[in-house]
Amino acid sequence: SPTRLSVAVNALWFLSLAMSLISALSAIIVQQWMRAYQDLGFLTGREGVRLRELRYKALHRWRVPEIVNLVSMLLQAALVLFLTGVWLNLEVLNNTVFLPYATFVAVSFAFLASTIALSMIRPACAYKSALSYALSIIVKTGVMSLYYCVVFVVLVVTKAVQCLLSVYHGSLLRSQMLRV
Repeated sequence: SPTRLSVAVNALWFLSLAMSLISALSAIIVQQWMRAYQDLGFLTGREGVRLRELRYKALHRWRVPEIVNLVSMLLQAALVLFLTGVWLNLEVLNNTVFLPYATFVAVSFAFLASTIALSMIRPACAYKSALSYALSIIVKTGVMSLYYCVVFVVLVVTKAVQCLLSVYHGSLLRSQMLRV
């Protein structure tokens, strides 16, 4: 019977894989939409401009820019899940491998968090991304909205950490009992 830790790690990895593949498929589909948008066929001049304007308005009416942003955020979420699974797996297996990995991942996430924060604080900052855009909308809607979002995220992260720690400690206790 697999340990709870191995089940949790595999769940993170398979969810990450599914999210990555869905984002790749979505990116291909969006690329096809963009090719159709650019293809004017044999139309030139005024008719071509009208068709392009019609398609441009349709792209925005059907929220294609938001879909593009969601695709990139889905891939980012998949990366976080994958790295979390590796983190949990290495933490138990080998400290020699875990410590450089954990340091690199922590520094990388600190850098990414700082670029997101800078893009939200400084309007002229070049570090704009889908995530910084989404967070800036949340901030612009008001402090209470941000407060509720932060509380929600903290509750979800706290619950996730509690679950992962219980899995981790449960597997440690079992491995110690097996050694005895």
